[in-house]
Amino acid sequence: MARILRTPKQICDWKKEFLSKAATVFTKESPDLSKDRQIHEPHAKIGEMDVMIDFLKKSCDKVHQRGRQAALG
Repeated sequence: MARILRTPKQICDWKKEFLSKAATVFTKESPDLSKDRQIHEPHAKIGEMDVMIDFLKKSCDKVHQRGRQAALG
């Protein structure tokens, strides 16, 4: 297993960044979170619609096949 080395400066920079933004970590609506939500919600809706479209396509195919079978039989 490879180890990823971090320099003390990098860790110190991360700590400074966290401490400067620590107050927003536990708030209900941080600025970064609202941006993520603006992106996530439409993508989730698109995924939901894709599932519904696939379901309807399969359902229509089944109905169409049954209609053909009834006409032939």
